[in-house]
Amino acid sequence: LSGHTLGNTAFCLFMIDLDNFKCVNDTRGHQAGDELLIELAAILRQHTRPSDITARMGGDEFALLLPSISFDTGIDTAERIRQAVENHLAAYGATVSIGVAYDKGVVSVDRLISTADQALYQAKVSRNLVMPRVDEVATAESPLPIMNCSVSTPSDSQIQSQSPQSTT
Repeated sequence: LSGHTLGNTAFCLFMIDLDNFKCVNDTRGHQAGDELLIELAAILRQHTRPSDITARMGGDEFALLLPSISFDTGIDTAERIRQAVENHLAAYGATVSIGVAYDKGVVSVDRLISTADQALYQAKVSRNLVMPRVDEVATAESPLPIMNCSVSTPSDSQIQSQSPQSTT
């Protein structure tokens, strides 16, 4: 899909990362980590439609593409997934951070992935958070409703303090 657009269909892309996954592997063993990934995959299946596409990107990161969906419904879906993980995987102390990108078919797949990655990076600052991010091209082509979110957005200083420092 790299370098392409996905047509004129509205869709969301979620980048999902298990918070503190390394800690589960280190303290409970890799078998527990594998079981956690299997349970997360089951939660993703339970909270998505047959038309949605789920992929494991590597390690503890998943991508979820939801075609033909509104922005609000996409955010609601991400929040349901976040809550299900928090409730059902509490024994592991597991939560997820979810970066959400939205588009109406005008942004390239590469740009959408980059936007979702940036949103995920912001969500990881606080952890256990859904962070929507809308590409400027999408908003210029199709204005989106303003959300009244109950989640807080990290400040630029919080994001910068979490970014890796160069050692060169």
